[in-house]
Amino acid sequence: MFARCKELNQKHIRFLKEQGLDPKEFLHIETGYDYYKFYHIGTGKELTLRR
Repeated sequence: MFARCKELNQKHIRFLKEQGLDPKEFLHIETGYDYYKFYHIGTGKELTLRR
């Protein structure tokens, strides 16, 4: 799972802050047309958020 992760770009950071989350705790996995998929570093779990 960790091998698929990428660094966050500015759009991802802004989105996570708008959702009340700390961007420092996440890595980017995938972007769909209506969602973002992130990896939470602390728990090791995948998180999918709809835009």
